[in-house]
Amino acid sequence: MKTIKILIKSFLLLLLVGCLGNEWEQPEDFTDLVFTTTNGSTADQGEVNNYLSFMDLSAGATAHSWEIPDNCYFLRGPIPANLPNHDEYIINAGDTLSSDKTVHVLFKKGDSNTIIKLRNEFADSTSFIYPGLWDPTGGNSGTGGFINDTIRTVKIGDKWIAEVELLVDVYDTIRPEMEIRDINGVDIDFKSLDTITVDFGDQLILDDRSALLEDNNSRPEQTVWRVFTIEENEEDEVTIFNSSTTYDPLELVPGGAHEGRNIDTITFNRAIGAFRGRLTVRRERTETLNAANAVYEMPVIFKVNQSDGLFELSNVVEQDDDIIRIVLNDRLAEFSENVGDHFNVTVNGVDRPIASVYAHSTNTSALEMRLETPLDPTEEGLAFMSYDGASEFIVTLDERPLQSFTDVEIDVYVPTPVMQIGDIIETSGDLIAIAFDQDIDPASIAGSSNPTAGFAVTLNGVNFPIDAIAVNTEFPNVLGLDMSDTMYQDDVITVSFTGPSDIRSVGNGALTDFAAKTILPYFDQQLTDSSFEGTFGDYWVEGASGSGATVGFSTEQVNTGSQSAKLTTEKPRLESAADLSYENGATYVVSYYRYIVPGATLDAVHGDKIWLNKAVGSTAVTPRWDTATAGVWEHIVVEKEITADYFNVGIRIQPVPTSGSVFTVYYDDFEIYKKDVRP
Repeated sequence: MKTIKILIKSFLLLLLVGCLGNEWEQPEDFTDLVFTTTNGSTADQGEVNNYLSFMDLSAGATAHSWEIPDNCYFLRGPIPANLPNHDEYIINAGDTLSSDKTVHVLFKKGDSNTIIKLRNEFADSTSFIYPGLWDPTGGNSGTGGFINDTIRTVKIGDKWIAEVELLVDVYDTIRPEMEIRDINGVDIDFKSLDTITVDFGDQLILDDRSALLEDNNSRPEQTVWRVFTIEENEEDEVTIFNSSTTYDPLELVPGGAHEGRNIDTITFNRAIGAFRGRLTVRRERTETLNAANAVYEMPVIFKVNQSDGLFELSNVVEQDDDIIRIVLNDRLAEFSENVGDHFNVTVNGVDRPIASVYAHSTNTSALEMRLETPLDPTEEGLAFMSYDGASEFIVTLDERPLQSFTDVEIDVYVPTPVMQIGDIIETSGDLIAIAFDQDIDPASIAGSSNPTAGFAVTLNGVNFPIDAIAVNTEFPNVLGLDMSDTMYQDDVITVSFTGPSDIRSVGNGALTDFAAKTILPYFDQQLTDSSFEGTFGDYWVEGASGSGATVGFSTEQVNTGSQSAKLTTEKPRLESAADLSYENGATYVVSYYRYIVPGATLDAVHGDKIWLNKAVGSTAVTPRWDTATAGVWEHIVVEKEITADYFNVGIRIQPVPTSGSVFTVYYDDFEIYKKDVRP
């Protein structure tokens, strides 16, 4: 009889375990081709010095054999788990054929094209369907899956023969291999040397070649370099260089993203003395492979000598926090002592007492000096520093002392004046926002007896008192003036500043005077995307437009920004999300810019019909085109009194007439806000 089986990996594994424990004898007249492996019906992957099991579950076979390459061995079972070596379980070394139904195959050579052959003879035809390669784009389901493979018997004489070749990608053991080059790329034959001598600060290139060996397909995925002190006990070792790189082995092969390169550069700038090096190469555990790693102890000593370069001062700069930074040309060895006794500071020829000199808290190539009386900006060009060169603590990591210096000028910090920038605007809550080119220090306001001093505000020509002043919590370069009365859109409000003032920047800069500027009034803009700069279809969408109409965003004509809304012939409708609300009895201002392409009819019939609530026709305004000029951006402003309360509604923009007219019109900077004028 003829039987076709479709089996998946998990089922086959269960079947393998069950059959090994309790063999099931099928009826003699039942013909069936079935096989499985440790990894399922597809053997997939193996590794050197480990094994896979192969089981023929076929029924009705009149002859059977497994064939292995001559670099593989059959093992006898049962085999204990997690053995480091399986050689003692090898049977009949050299045999490559076995008639056993189940065989355990030990791999001894890395080879991505290792073939395990199954050959069965049957009295009747049969076939076996099993999942083959994974196809992420298609497969059986059309959305990714295994592409089924079918094995059929072939009739030879009076027998039906099944010959199956199972491809196993056998990973080799990891073999570390490396090269060392100098910073110019010249190879160093380190394996024939006892010592590589470098000066402190020199660099060497370390190149891990383990993933690129022609006779090794172990495909490691991680390189770890370590250089450390030579100690009698491993726990006493001190690391002076350590790095780890994880990569895809395919990136290193010819044509890969990092072809032939898996390098790191070591800089010997941590200590002087003698050091050893170690390369560790790893491969992570997978579903079918064990984790693997190999360690290579470099057979050479790295001897790091003291640099012959001088350890010297680079510059001396006072910072805005009154700390003087002493910048050096190399890294300091760690120390925590106050070394101020070895320094001297004079201002206009007079000694200025030093409070302390410590290693910089974050900059390993600098010292921090604090004076008992900080320098003043007026002392620029008058302050000088000297060092006697005698501190045992101020040395480099390779123990070179800092050279003495005399009367080096201190770059005294002079605060940068604070300039007002941009427009002065009204914000919600009757605040006036003034932006500056530096962040303002809130402490200077808190410590002032009169922080509003110097500011003058007028409201319609009359003095306008300031109740309070504060730094904006979100934008620290912005001052907010809290005014004593309500401000309206039609008010003319000016702001000026004439110092002095206690207000300072974070860098202690004083505010610079500025002449009276008229503020921009506050408009409670309702539209979320008023300039059409978002993505069409998110906030702005096409309504029920007519056939052939164009509704969308365009970069062809813009008033500001990079996009505008474009509408063309045959009833185009542009609609917003429903997030606008209107108050009964209030008047709302509609302000926008319009560009009509020449060729449209400009008369009192045509116009921009705008429903402030797209569901209610009585909320519409229709600025006509009879006064329009084609080919230019025009600013349109109209008002509409609303006669009911509306909440969470959208607007609609639709040029009229709705059909029969030919036009292209662009809209930009579309605003809707409640009219708020002084009563």
